[in-house]
Amino acid sequence: RLRPAMFGNILVVGGTANLPGLRDRLQMEIQALAPAGTAVRVVVPGEHRPEFSAWLGATRQLDQWQVSRERYHELGPDRIVAHFDQLK
Repeated sequence: RLRPAMFGNILVVGGTANLPGLRDRLQMEIQALAPAGTAVRVVVPGEHRPEFSAWLGATRQLDQWQVSRERYHELGPDRIVAHFDQLK
Protein backbone atom coordinates (compact mmCIF):
# COMPACT_ATOMS: atom_id res chain seq x y z
CA ARG A 1 0.00 0.00 0.00
CA LEU A 2 2.84 2.39 0.80
CA ARG A 3 5.17 1.26 -1.99
CA PRO A 4 3.17 2.76 -4.89
CA ALA A 5 3.11 6.12 -3.12
CA MET A 6 6.85 5.96 -2.56
CA PHE A 7 7.56 5.04 -6.19
CA GLY A 8 5.41 7.98 -7.25
CA ASN A 9 7.16 10.55 -5.08
CA ILE A 10 10.93 10.24 -5.47
CA LEU A 11 12.73 13.51 -4.79
CA VAL A 12 16.38 13.84 -5.82
CA VAL A 13 18.29 16.43 -3.78
CA GLY A 14 21.92 17.34 -3.22
CA GLY A 15 24.63 18.45 -5.59
CA THR A 16 24.44 15.19 -7.53
CA ALA A 17 20.91 16.12 -8.63
CA ASN A 18 22.55 18.66 -10.97
CA LEU A 19 24.20 15.95 -13.09
CA PRO A 20 22.87 16.10 -16.65
CA GLY A 21 20.45 13.27 -17.38
CA LEU A 22 20.39 11.92 -13.81
CA ARG A 23 16.65 12.42 -13.33
CA ASP A 24 15.81 10.66 -16.60
CA ARG A 25 18.19 7.80 -15.89
CA LEU A 26 16.78 7.26 -12.40
CA GLN A 27 13.25 7.39 -13.79
CA MET A 28 14.07 4.72 -16.38
CA GLU A 29 16.01 2.42 -14.05
CA ILE A 30 13.54 2.61 -11.17
CA GLN A 31 10.61 2.05 -13.55
CA ALA A 32 12.33 -1.13 -14.75
CA LEU A 33 12.63 -2.36 -11.13
CA ALA A 34 9.13 -1.36 -10.02
CA PRO A 35 6.23 -3.82 -10.14
CA ALA A 36 4.29 -3.77 -13.43
CA GLY A 37 1.74 -0.99 -13.58
CA THR A 38 3.40 1.09 -10.86
CA ALA A 39 3.74 4.77 -11.70
CA VAL A 40 7.23 6.08 -11.04
CA ARG A 41 7.87 9.80 -10.72
CA VAL A 42 11.35 11.21 -10.10
CA VAL A 43 11.54 14.94 -9.38
CA VAL A 44 14.44 17.36 -9.03
CA PRO A 45 13.25 20.51 -7.21
CA GLY A 46 13.14 23.48 -9.53
CA GLU A 47 12.25 26.33 -7.19
CA HIS A 48 15.54 26.13 -5.29
CA ARG A 49 18.94 24.75 -6.13
CA PRO A 50 18.78 21.01 -5.37
CA GLU A 51 21.97 21.07 -3.32
CA PHE A 52 20.13 23.19 -0.72
CA SER A 53 16.78 21.36 -0.76
CA ALA A 54 17.45 19.04 2.17
CA TRP A 55 18.65 21.96 4.27
CA LEU A 56 15.63 24.09 3.32
CA GLY A 57 13.26 21.26 4.24
CA ALA A 58 14.93 20.87 7.61
CA THR A 59 14.70 24.58 8.41
CA ARG A 60 10.91 24.35 8.18
CA GLN A 61 11.02 22.04 11.20
CA LEU A 62 13.59 24.03 13.12
CA ASP A 63 11.14 25.83 15.42
CA GLN A 64 9.95 22.51 16.83
CA TRP A 65 13.50 21.41 17.61
CA GLN A 66 14.81 24.58 19.23
CA VAL A 67 15.00 24.78 22.99
CA SER A 68 16.40 27.83 24.70
CA ARG A 69 18.69 27.53 27.66
CA GLU A 70 16.05 29.17 29.84
CA ARG A 71 13.37 26.71 28.69
CA TYR A 72 15.70 23.76 29.31
CA HIS A 73 16.37 24.92 32.88
CA GLU A 74 12.66 25.65 33.42
CA LEU A 75 11.47 22.20 32.30
CA GLY A 76 14.47 20.05 33.14
CA PRO A 77 16.11 17.32 31.08
CA ASP A 78 13.40 14.67 31.52
CA ARG A 79 10.62 16.87 30.14
CA ILE A 80 12.81 18.05 27.27
CA VAL A 81 13.53 14.44 26.28
CA ALA A 82 9.79 13.66 26.46
CA HIS A 83 9.11 16.67 24.21
CA PHE A 84 11.53 15.43 21.56
CA ASP A 85 10.18 11.87 21.78
CA GLN A 86 6.76 13.25 20.82
CA LEU A 87 8.20 14.86 17.68
CA LYS A 88 9.44 11.57 16.24
